[in-house]
Amino acid sequence: MFAAKAHQQRSLRLAIVYLSVLASCVSLPSLRGNEHVTQHHLHTKAVRHMSIDPQLSLRTQDMDHFTHLCLAKHDLNNDAATLSGLWLMRIHSPEWYNGLNGSAVANAIFDRYSPAVQAGSRSPSRCENSLAILDMWWFAAAPGGFEVLGKKPDTAWLSCLHRKLRSFAHQPAAALKKQPAIDVVQQYIQALELEQLQHGIQDVQRMVRQLFSQAETYFFADGGQRCVANQKMCGYYLTHFVLRLSKLHASKATGTLAQRKLVKERIHQFIAPYFKGSTRADMDLLNELLFVYPDIVYDPRNDEAFSGLAALWKKRSAVPTNCHMAVTNAFAAGIMHRFAM
Repeated sequence: MFAAKAHQQRSLRLAIVYLSVLASCVSLPSLRGNEHVTQHHLHTKAVRHMSIDPQLSLRTQDMDHFTHLCLAKHDLNNDAATLSGLWLMRIHSPEWYNGLNGSAVANAIFDRYSPAVQAGSRSPSRCENSLAILDMWWFAAAPGGFEVLGKKPDTAWLSCLHRKLRSFAHQPAAALKKQPAIDVVQQYIQALELEQLQHGIQDVQRMVRQLFSQAETYFFADGGQRCVANQKMCGYYLTHFVLRLSKLHASKATGTLAQRKLVKERIHQFIAPYFKGSTRADMDLLNELLFVYPDIVYDPRNDEAFSGLAALWKKRSAVPTNCHMAVTNAFAAGIMHRFAM
């Protein structure tokens, strides 16, 4: 749900997340020893075993942060983060959305945004800011979204992006292991966006499935060694995995019981220790984890890891310093209020 690469933090917005069906069945170790979970099981079509509660109580102070950090600054990355906040506000807190005149704010953002155009070069490096650009297109075009026409990047820019992502997707396994974790997460997020934006183009969907498989293999093959070595990025991978099941809460679907159980186990084993063991753990990631936890566990108050993360949030929650964090912090606070933590 929610990170364009202008330094690492901005590249992990509440990026868009969707349902996906992986055709491959690469066997990966589960967290319980000799059992195995396949890629097919991880990405099978979501079913509505749980229902996302749409209403959240947002605090006045959080809306003040949103207004100050999101609405007062106009650039591509900030606008994309602002749209993510408006999207979630419309679903979970319509009174705040209407109070901010959210529809007019979104329309103003789209009015000043011109879709990406690729100027002549075939160099993959020229299709820059791809996360933010795909976010803008998705918010404009996704079903149930803001329904704004004419925000699709031009064909040359998309071809450039496809070449860049295919190059990443086709690298040998040995080369993948050497990639920085943030690059893997970035390609994964872009695949999530293209999975829905270009759902009818078979070769793009084949590339999307390869990138899905890559991210899962990167973090959780070999007993999850690279998740342990890159806990922050691994955590962002898991929050985006969860959020795509509900299409950024546009749907009430939360995935299968097996999917939710696996994600919960991975958070317990790999991500909760990151927050327990570091006084400098990423608070933006903590916000995202708290926000998605009710999508994983019916009543997170009964979950030991959630209780520990909630206690840490109350102790260390900081004043947001950017729009993305203003969004994640507001909705984490809403979850805390809902469960009286």
